[in-house]
Amino acid sequence: MRTLTTVSELLAKGLPYALLTLAWVGLRCEWAKSKARADRWDEKVQLVAEEMQCILAFLQWKAGWWDRQGEAQLNISHDILEGAHTYATKQAHVN
Repeated sequence: MRTLTTVSELLAKGLPYALLTLAWVGLRCEWAKSKARADRWDEKVQLVAEEMQCILAFLQWKAGWWDRQGEAQLNISHDILEGAHTYATKQAHVN
């Protein structure tokens, strides 16, 4: 058995033109909604990639900030200063 594939074949079998038009409109609406979903997905993927770059840049900046904090000269006792430097170094290398 052969499947009807053209509009003229469907019309020849007695299917009303209005029904074919309605089906065609429905298919086009579904296609448009599917394309919109795919486009939104692509945009979200691009946004996530950009957000990841921003997070990496921030974390690199923050590590440098902690390194600078560890190098700071504070007017406190040597023991506390050593602890502050150790803490700052640890914070700079948090994964």
